[in-house]
Amino acid sequence: LAIFFQLGSPIPEVRERAFASAVILTVIILAISLGARYLSKRYSRTNLK
Repeated sequence: LAIFFQLGSPIPEVRERAFASAVILTVIILAISLGARYLSKRYSRTNLK
């Protein structure tokens, strides 16, 4: 929510920080998602082929 409010700021440095925060959060979520997919495939009990 803070990122959303910072994007509306007239100060360029604040907007740049908001964009950087959004990108970092997106990368973290992508890494967690890919890691969970990998681990669920690796440790699943049944392999349907």
